[in-house]
Amino acid sequence: MSMPAPKTVTDLEPDEETRAQPLLMWQFLRALIWLDRGLQQNLVERGWPNVPRTESQVMILMAVGINRPIDIARSLGLTRQAINQTLNQLVEKKLVKLVNDPNDRRCKIVRYAEEGEAMRLDALHIMAELERELGRRGGRSALECLRRMNKWDWSDPPMV
Repeated sequence: MSMPAPKTVTDLEPDEETRAQPLLMWQFLRALIWLDRGLQQNLVERGWPNVPRTESQVMILMAVGINRPIDIARSLGLTRQAINQTLNQLVEKKLVKLVNDPNDRRCKIVRYAEEGEAMRLDALHIMAELERELGRRGGRSALECLRRMNKWDWSDPPMV
């Protein structure tokens, strides 16, 4: 069986229609940066400590039920060492705590710390307001479409 010829640089060039539209990945990244910046600015304005983006992303993953350090690392594409450092910083800020995993004593799971509950509630309120602002800026139907993305198939992407 013969292998297909390798792609050349010109084969990889996007066509005019593709070049005319902004990359979807950039749009999602820009939205993430906008939401995170809005969250951080509002938290600091309310007197809370700065939470760098990686720490913020860990807190978001916890909110959707991802609470094992190895799973957090995989979700963010980071090493276990990097996540452990981030988790230690969150523990120092009293936003999370590490507890024994009841299913595997060798592992830890991350839980919200009681001391950080007020900040977490403020963050949830701020995020709801930022989402409402996105609805005002982009339209309610566009925002509802984005919210329905959680029902999409997010298994491994295809090889293209």
